[in-house]
Amino acid sequence: MKINKGKIVFLNGVPRAGKSSVATELQIISDEIWIHIGVDNTASIIDSKFSPAMGLRPGGEFPELEETVTKLYLALFDSIKAYSDQGFSVVVDVGFHHHYVSKWNPMKEMQKILHDYRFFVFSIYCPDEVIMQRRMATWGNQLENGQIPEPVLRWQKAVYGNTEYEKRFDTSKLTSREIAEEVLTIVDR
Repeated sequence: MKINKGKIVFLNGVPRAGKSSVATELQIISDEIWIHIGVDNTASIIDSKFSPAMGLRPGGEFPELEETVTKLYLALFDSIKAYSDQGFSVVVDVGFHHHYVSKWNPMKEMQKILHDYRFFVFSIYCPDEVIMQRRMATWGNQLENGQIPEPVLRWQKAVYGNTEYEKRFDTSKLTSREIAEEVLTIVDR
């Protein structure tokens, strides 16, 4: 019995952009099983002493964690292949950037590892001020002297400037459900 490979969708964006909400909606509205993996899931399966792990933000803040980040990404890509090979579709929420001390680029590595697979990379974007509102509501982050903190701005620049996307979605203008519906339409073409 031949199993068709499952679909693969990457939702690339900064923390609080709405990637997980879009992934959840995709799972709800689809008639097939979608496996949701990514940065948040990985954080929940390793001890907090290795945090922020795959959520390591741009700027080389913790070079001692970069080897672990690299290995976690490689394992993530291998697991995507494994699920897809069994016919499961996979939605992956990530914050791809290549602003590491080691200059490692997870997007390029993903493209090499998944070169025999059909995958889609979508940008899940949200403007700086809305991201900051969400960060304040979720984590209690605050403005610094009335300004958005530099690390938050660094995330925006590094994550959204590193690749071409199938399509860019703004979660301040579209609901998670609307985005998920359009993602499915594009992927199912």
